[in-house]
Amino acid sequence: MSSDDWGIRTFMRRLGIIDRSDLVFYAAIALLPVDGLRVGLSMPFWNPVSPVLFAAYVVLNARMLPRVMRVYRFWMWFPVVLLAMSVFGWATVAFHPLRALVSFVAVMLGLACLASLDIALRIKRLPVTSVVTVLVVAYWCAFAVGVLEFVSIKAHLNTLHTWFMRMMQRNYVAARPQFLFAEPSYIGMHLFGVLLPAYWLTRDRRIAVLVPCFAFGAVAMGAGSRIVVDTLVAAVACLVALAPWRRFRRATLWRGAIAAVCVFVVATILAVATNPRLFAIWRRGLWNGDASMSARLFRSLSPMLAGFDDPAHLLFGFGAGNLGEAMRRGFPHASAWVVERHGSMTAEMSGLAHVADSSAFSMNAYVSIVAEFGLFVLVALVVALLWQVTRNRRWDAVTVAWLLLLAYLYCQYEAYAFYAFWLFIWATGQAMSPTSPLVADDCDPLRHRPADRVDDGWR
Repeated sequence: MSSDDWGIRTFMRRLGIIDRSDLVFYAAIALLPVDGLRVGLSMPFWNPVSPVLFAAYVVLNARMLPRVMRVYRFWMWFPVVLLAMSVFGWATVAFHPLRALVSFVAVMLGLACLASLDIALRIKRLPVTSVVTVLVVAYWCAFAVGVLEFVSIKAHLNTLHTWFMRMMQRNYVAARPQFLFAEPSYIGMHLFGVLLPAYWLTRDRRIAVLVPCFAFGAVAMGAGSRIVVDTLVAAVACLVALAPWRRFRRATLWRGAIAAVCVFVVATILAVATNPRLFAIWRRGLWNGDASMSARLFRSLSPMLAGFDDPAHLLFGFGAGNLGEAMRRGFPHASAWVVERHGSMTAEMSGLAHVADSSAFSMNAYVSIVAEFGLFVLVALVVALLWQVTRNRRWDAVTVAWLLLLAYLYCQYEAYAFYAFWLFIWATGQAMSPTSPLVADDCDPLRHRPADRVDDGWR
């Protein structure tokens, strides 16, 4: 019996699916918020499923890769640059094959995300409305899981609570809702690194409802402190992106801007005053106010001071997979720096003196890039990004706000394969025209001229 007898083919046609491989892309979108379960690709502080599905989608549509390469040639060849830069560190420091493989796999999975977006939305022209529907439903489901986790904690529903605890790879559900994320601190990465830019691209009201509900719900349920700060920063980014700058000379707009600044200041004061961890950091400083924050800062400080003590490796990196080597070398300098500033060396910080290569992480993308591949690579990334935006005439308020928001978010997040960076690369990789990219399904993504829809038949 053919699949059409069950109505499957008709259903897929209504979704705008061209061939069955597109189901893999939709599955990847549906599983974007699922990165903390025991089922997934085990990476440093991240257990995602979607990157593997994005890679599978690219393999299934490999014939379209040349068209992706023509638009994103620099980014597709960038792993070769990383490999070349790593040779110096491997020859002069050490070579840890497994850790180096993890780093390069993460980069390749990030490129798979970029290629998947381009194949699905620009080349094959999958309906944006359908993609957004799947995206919104997926994150609402993640939010619902967080609500259930919160209820299980507060109502002492031990059976349900135990089930949630066993479900997560890294367990934070014992004290606060974790949703489906690897850490509660990753909430902002998903909301403001993925969903908010998706709203800027599509202007879909469903996302406009989801993001504030998720953010304020997470804050109300006490999911963490970083989401409070992330929400404030994202609010500023939204004001920058959506403000009518061309009419800003009007008095009413000036009054609105002043009112917005006042609201932001008041909101910041209230956030610090009502959040115990933020209040402790404000009162006692970064190195004594919160043990988790000080440990994160120390993980970034150690490899950077190792580089400052060794300028050659600062410029060219310690080699892919050698973040642990950099941390161990920088530990004496970092611990002395903290003690000189009357900071407390916690057990986690002291343990970095002998950190294992398999458990080394910085929680800072910039530090990880410099430590593994060198300062030259980080500068090259920034220059390439700015050149791409300029070449494609993509500079506007939204792009500026988006870029600044990304720069902030990655200060406390290091996963190379995470979708936020690659979404920005894809979004600014094509030339600008007056037509909005993703609002209408008959327009090429990212303000490109209308394109013919690809239909290669059913496989």
